[in-house]
Amino acid sequence: MKPTKKYNWKFDRVNSKGKVIFKHYTEEDLKSVIKFLKNKNIDFVVRDGARMLWIYYNTQKYCYYYTTGRWAPWYAGDGYPPKHYNATGIVDFYTRFLLNAKPRLDGLRFSKDDDEALEAIRNLYSQFDNGPGTYMLDDGKEWSYISEGLYMSSDGSFYDDGSR
Repeated sequence: MKPTKKYNWKFDRVNSKGKVIFKHYTEEDLKSVIKFLKNKNIDFVVRDGARMLWIYYNTQKYCYYYTTGRWAPWYAGDGYPPKHYNATGIVDFYTRFLLNAKPRLDGLRFSKDDDEALEAIRNLYSQFDNGPGTYMLDDGKEWSYISEGLYMSSDGSFYDDGSR
C-alpha cells in the first residue's frame, strides 16, 4: 500500500438542496488497511457490507470507511454521528487523528471485547424474543420471556419472578 498524501476530490453528485458534493477515494484496499492496523496492534472489526471498520484505540471507538477515508468517533444513542471527518487514508487517519485524540468528555469507554460480549447478549436475547411476548416491568425495561418465571432484557439482565 502506498499511502495517499493528498486529497483527490472528484465530483460525486448534486444533493437535494442543489449543493455539489465531492468525494475523495483513498484507493486503499481492505487487506492493506488490516495489515496496517495489525502492525500497530490496534483492535478493529470489519463491517464488509458498509466497507467500514470499527477501530478501537485508547478506550475510544471510531468508524472508518477505508474506500473514502471518512471517519467519525462513536456516539452513544442512535449511534449515527452528527459529523464525519476526512482523512487521505489510514496512515493519515492514524497519525493526524488517532494519535492526537483527546479523551471523551462523556467518560464512555469502548473495547472490542465489550462490543463482542454485548453482541452475544443481543443474539441470545433475539432467540427468545419470539416467545409468548415481550413484557414491561416496573423498571421500564422490555423483558422477553425465556422460561417459567425467567425473563431477559436486551442489555443482558435477567429477572426471576420467583414462581419456579
